[in-house]
Amino acid sequence: MRWTSLAAAVLFAPFAFASTAQEAGAPLARPDGAVQPEARGNCSVRDGTDFQRFTLVVEGVNADRALSVFLGDGNEHLLNIGDLPAGANRREFNKTTREGGELPYGVESVRTLGGRAVEIRDAEAHVVLRGHVPVLDAPPVDPPPVDPPAAEPIVARSVFHRTEFAGERESRGTVVVTKRTDGGAIRVEVGRLAPETGYLFSVGARGSMTLVDDFRTNREGGAAIERDTAHEPGLPIGADGVGGLAGKRIEI
Repeated sequence: MRWTSLAAAVLFAPFAFASTAQEAGAPLARPDGAVQPEARGNCSVRDGTDFQRFTLVVEGVNADRALSVFLGDGNEHLLNIGDLPAGANRREFNKTTREGGELPYGVESVRTLGGRAVEIRDAEAHVVLRGHVPVLDAPPVDPPPVDPPAAEPIVARSVFHRTEFAGERESRGTVVVTKRTDGGAIRVEVGRLAPETGYLFSVGARGSMTLVDDFRTNREGGAAIERDTAHEPGLPIGADGVGGLAGKRIEI
């Protein structure tokens, strides 16, 4: 009785990565007695693992009047951090860490700017719009790492083929290989051999077989032999895993 080959399988799993971001916006309001009564605006921020952004948008302003942006420095002082040149009724002031850029005052995160006062002023220092940088919610806390579930074992089966030496007996057998993350096993089950008789179990290649074990069948002519990397003496022919048995010949 012989079995001609074993098969091995390899699994591949892709990984994906994603960035997380939080955004918030707050309106800018006109002061009492506004010099530009149609002006309106918004301050928005973005905090992301990929980039940070601070943006001011003003609309409804006089196209021929230049404007300046003032922002609190964290010590109750409003300082000029940039300009909104004349030429349009809608203008945008944007600071981002993309492409080597910096946020106002060189802070690393827009969270540092949260709650600070913002003012849009004209060339005569009149306040056109005012408000505050929106405050983002507390950043999400990463959950504690969880060990990935153990991979399901990979199991492959094949059957023995009778040779002319089987005689009239309908000898049969099965070989089962199991691949686990921590090793593997091979199990040989045979039946309808001569009862209570000794047999040899060999592994190798045609003309170069290695004796692995001898065994004795039971009263019904059946037997089972199992080798596992978790137990001595391990897999046949010193294989580190079931992949090392791929293509090997098995004979009873």
